[in-house]
Amino acid sequence: MSSPNGVYYPQHTVSRYVNASLLLIPYHRPLLIAFFCLFFYIWSGLHELLRCDFNIFFGFFRTFLYLGVGHNMKKTLLHTILLLILLWFSSCKTQYSNAELNENFTAEQIADLKKITDFFKTETCGNMDFAKCYKQTNHDSLQAEGKGFWTKIDFEKQKELYERISPSTFDEIWMYCESTYYPSETKAKNLCANATGNYQKFLADLGKSNPRIAKYAERIEASGDYNGLDIQYWEVIKDKKSFDLNDPNIQLILAIHYLSMNDNATRNADLIERKKVKFN
Repeated sequence: MSSPNGVYYPQHTVSRYVNASLLLIPYHRPLLIAFFCLFFYIWSGLHELLRCDFNIFFGFFRTFLYLGVGHNMKKTLLHTILLLILLWFSSCKTQYSNAELNENFTAEQIADLKKITDFFKTETCGNMDFAKCYKQTNHDSLQAEGKGFWTKIDFEKQKELYERISPSTFDEIWMYCESTYYPSETKAKNLCANATGNYQKFLADLGKSNPRIAKYAERIEASGDYNGLDIQYWEVIKDKKSFDLNDPNIQLILAIHYLSMNDNATRNADLIERKKVKFN
């Protein structure tokens, strides 16, 4: 092989200089260009699903240039693809979608939603990892006492949280409705779901990729309320695919669900008739 200046280079020596410039490997340049076009296309298509260190691309590029030209191109390609897979999985972690939030809320509202989630996690689990905390909570014991996971939440602090978020954020999630409490027939303000708000649209959008959340959204739309039976603790623990407790979207859904449960159980607690079980 000759260089532009007419100097002859044996084929086996070219690989020593490939990382200097692609101009020194004109024979393999079309294959390299095609390979990296395909690689970059795949990478760009998956970057929304995987959070990766993009520097790995450039590191792999240099490694491929060093290894990718030689007497056995086919074998080297196989080795470098395997190397890519190993490096990729070692540098990537699950990327949770935020497209549904961005589609339905403003930046200010998204910041408010994070405040809601953070408050809920702090009240229920303190500094403990939320997923671990939820799984280790004795939900059966709480239920036997007529309580729920939400009873850990200080309602006075919860009302302060309402004041810390913008009215527009609150209104996209909740609305106040009038309820009648028996046997006193007293009418009082109660917290209900805004079935036409953007939070409902967020649930519907998320439900396109999560059938269980789609079902939850349908129940809220039909009832106009957040019902304790719509999400059962045992289902959250067992159905890891639908309820990934590390997913910020699922954490937000649980936060709003349980805050609603706490509000409904606490706001008008003095008006709620609590029947005691009688043993014969």
